Amino acid sequence: MLAFGLALVSVCLSSFAQLLLKQAANTSVSSQRLGLAWLNPLAIVGYGLLLSAVLTSAYVLRYLGVGVLTSLTALAYPLVAFLSGAFFKETIRKRQWLGMALICGGVLVFNWV
Repeated sequence: MLAFGLALVSVCLSSFAQLLLKQAANTSVSSQRLGLAWLNPLAIVGYGLLLSAVLTSAYVLRYLGVGVLTSLTALAYPLVAFLSGAFFKETIRKRQWLGMALICGGVLVFNWV
């Protein structure tokens, strides 16, 4: 059960990392030099969160199967969409709602049926 919880932590870490990287990309577009975009503090923290997610997933693979971890990792797509709506005021269209419902349904079917 701990491994399952850590897998969900890994999904959250990667989702927040994606948000930070998106924010870093949006703020560094106006920078003069291309190299400075990669040294943005938000981007560095985002890379750190991605590394943490990868290491957490590698640890979880000792206890969960690859298929289970992969299906749980798919939950990052709806989570990023919800968080993007909350933080960046992005709208979620009907097709996206349908896609997120299919993803969540697939995770439920794969793991509990």
